[in-house]
Amino acid sequence: MKKIYFKIFSTCCFLFFSCALSLGEGGREAADSLFLAGNYYPAAVEYERAAFLSLNNSTRTFALLKKSECFLQMGNYADAEKITGRIIYTDLSDTLIAKARYQNALCAYLSGNFANAENHLLQMNSFIKDSSLTKNSLPLYALVLNELQRWPEAKEKILQSINLSEINSAEKDSLRKKINELYVSKNYPHLKNLLKAQKMSAFLPGLGQLYAGYFWEGAASAFLNTASLGLMIYLVYPPMQLYFTSATVGTAVFSKFYLGGSNRLEYLVGKKNYKLLRGYNNDLKNAIVKIENEK
Repeated sequence: MKKIYFKIFSTCCFLFFSCALSLGEGGREAADSLFLAGNYYPAAVEYERAAFLSLNNSTRTFALLKKSECFLQMGNYADAEKITGRIIYTDLSDTLIAKARYQNALCAYLSGNFANAENHLLQMNSFIKDSSLTKNSLPLYALVLNELQRWPEAKEKILQSINLSEINSAEKDSLRKKINELYVSKNYPHLKNLLKAQKMSAFLPGLGQLYAGYFWEGAASAFLNTASLGLMIYLVYPPMQLYFTSATVGTAVFSKFYLGGSNRLEYLVGKKNYKLLRGYNNDLKNAIVKIENEK
């Protein structure tokens, strides 16, 4: 009796795994066709099915990478990053690990999660010793470090990428010269210090806005604070002599402008620093892409 049960069990297992293998292969083919046709969402569903039915981690990883590519094509970088985050890095070849780490870092970079992008690139370059598998990640590494405001390290990564490229020495020298011209310390963005701006504004209302680069906002803040202070003094002196009104209304108006200007300073400094960083890092990104195309 036990032998019969064992045979039935074995037959069921065989049929299940055969069916799963067949559906998995068929699902990947259907997903590839949909992807090539530009039907990215249906393709993502098929890749998810293929990942679920896969019988080993490598096949599952391939399916998840393709699914994340679908979301990248749709411009949904945050979900693409979540999908690559499901990859399990055990029992994978170095080639597949490098591919998965790169894809994970790219998704994190595009979704603005620069620390996570650096984490994946760091692990890739630390644990994979074959530089032929990691050298293509160096330009992305440089872009991530630019966003983290670590420009000297970014320069080293892009120079390393040039050194590992297969172009001739004259072309390498030309590219190195361009990089050295780009990454000059005097060109780094001089970001505004919020604490310094707040101290300046506390000392003299409007001065912090001027320091942050907003002249008219600073002038308006200085005028409004001076006017409210003048109102308080006007109400105290004869013939008005409205001491209580001066102490309540005048103080309320002055506090509103004084504290309001200080609170807005945080937004203005953040806005100014964002513009400075975006301007410099976008120029670096365009230059790195151009250099990569020249290699």
